[in-house]
Amino acid sequence: MVLNVEIVSKHMIKPSSPTPHHLKKLKLSFLDQIAPPVYVPIILFYPPQLGSKIDPTQKPKSLKQALSETLTQFYPLSGRIKDDFFIDCDDTGVKYVEAQVHAQLSEVIAEPSMEELKQFLPVEPYSSIETVKETLLAIQINFFDCGGMAIGVNMSHKIADGSSLINFMNAWASKSCGDSKNLSPDFDQIAPPVYVPIILFYPPQLGSKIDPTQKPKSLKQALSETLTQFYPLSGRIKDDFFIDCDDTGVKYVEAQVHAQLSEVIAEPSMEELKQFLPVEPYSSIETVKETLLAIQINFFDCGGMAIGVNMSHKIADGSSLINFMNAWASKSCGDSKNLSPDFGIDSSPFPPRDLSGFEPNAVISKEKIVTRRFVFDKSKLETLKKSACSAAESTVKDPTRVEAVSAFIWSHFMEVANAKAQMDSKKLFAAVHAVNLRPKMHPPISKHAFGNLWSFALAVSKPEEDKDYHDLVFKLRNAIRKINGDYVKKLQDGEEYLNYLKRSKEQFSRGDLEFCNFSSWCRFPVYEVDYGWGKPVWVCTTAMPFKNVVILMSTRDGDGIEAWVNMVEDNMAMLEHDHKLLSLA
Repeated sequence: MVLNVEIVSKHMIKPSSPTPHHLKKLKLSFLDQIAPPVYVPIILFYPPQLGSKIDPTQKPKSLKQALSETLTQFYPLSGRIKDDFFIDCDDTGVKYVEAQVHAQLSEVIAEPSMEELKQFLPVEPYSSIETVKETLLAIQINFFDCGGMAIGVNMSHKIADGSSLINFMNAWASKSCGDSKNLSPDFDQIAPPVYVPIILFYPPQLGSKIDPTQKPKSLKQALSETLTQFYPLSGRIKDDFFIDCDDTGVKYVEAQVHAQLSEVIAEPSMEELKQFLPVEPYSSIETVKETLLAIQINFFDCGGMAIGVNMSHKIADGSSLINFMNAWASKSCGDSKNLSPDFGIDSSPFPPRDLSGFEPNAVISKEKIVTRRFVFDKSKLETLKKSACSAAESTVKDPTRVEAVSAFIWSHFMEVANAKAQMDSKKLFAAVHAVNLRPKMHPPISKHAFGNLWSFALAVSKPEEDKDYHDLVFKLRNAIRKINGDYVKKLQDGEEYLNYLKRSKEQFSRGDLEFCNFSSWCRFPVYEVDYGWGKPVWVCTTAMPFKNVVILMSTRDGDGIEAWVNMVEDNMAMLEHDHKLLSLA
């Protein structure tokens, strides 16, 4: 059989939305630079649709429209490599060819000719170096006389590998089907649709009040400049698929507080603290996706100030939030220090997954949840740590303050559960600790990597076991230390981790597993955020409507820990009457 492929048309397809100016240059990595100057070619054959031929007038239009929309997300593919150093993301477009194949698809795939298969591709896979650099993506849609179709794709190996090619193909196919399937990076996908809230309190400046006419202007100008670097925060999440970096902006509120700052921080009301925030931290899913960053500047009558910030957990974790705060503060001080974020790092090691069957919802409890703050100062922490390692059976001789406090709260959480009537002896109790993956990867990635780069350490205990405090410390340490380079490699597979999350969710739904969730902010430099009028006197989060969630934060001196505990009201009442807990916090 002699294959006859007739070229019908040629086009250049551009992204449906222009690439923002600040994304126009994308540096090649070292691995990109040494990659061979060839194409990664692939051809996909599709049989005729049952009962009808593919409409040659409608199908190409649908494919081109979907391709244009997909290129908005994969915008470098529409650019050109310059000087073997960067991609000029100029939206020149990709080569798009349509062809008619005068043959039967079944005959072609039954006895494929290796050389003739190249006719289904838009360019020679092993073209000149110049072609590979100037045409980063080329596509040919081949229509068979029988109604079948073949899609041939060449993607430049100078910017992508086979995995990247397939990710692009699936994203394009998803768009073509009108599917809202989430193909964004793993950790953004599984992050809960809530805000990460933080409030920083600044005392009055010595000798003068904060000028209400100049200080807001300075903060807004610095914020605007910082958003140029943290540009996704000014966008919106679209279709659970990508961030449209359309520069819509961030919500910015100014408020006057008719109270003394010293009184607020001396006896903070967990619920009233929310008034210092621009939006409810646990708003609707739509709000969290449409307003990725919201800020409220609160001026006290005494001259003090509180800055309340909500950042969407769908795109960032606590580390990313604090990096943003410090970058904004640096701009406000006129500091030229480079605190620019690293974007895209969380998507390259963790490619997109199909999350069918898994919904990363942060379920607001129907029970009444109350929040209490327990403060463990340096001396109390030393007592806890000594208790953890003094027993002869103890295998942890140097517990960290986070391990000591977490295990202590976990033990009391189980005691409260045991004290309740009709306790199910088969129920498992798990301490879940969020772990920052940035320093755990091989090699470690930048601390300025932006996104959701965290995972869970899980320690499990039965009520009748591990009654000794030091045993729980050991279990926690063991679980946290398992989050290492080898763990991250397994995590990159994705499927095993998602299956584990699904199983845990099922166990929780059945009542077989009870979680006590911890997130430590103790290593975040929250007390270093200086906008030019000194460091904060107190940094806090706020009450959460989630059952058994504990946020750990350093005290101002860096030696103690504040534990923000969210529990069902009845359980909290029992916890607050625990004499051992009260003696230490």
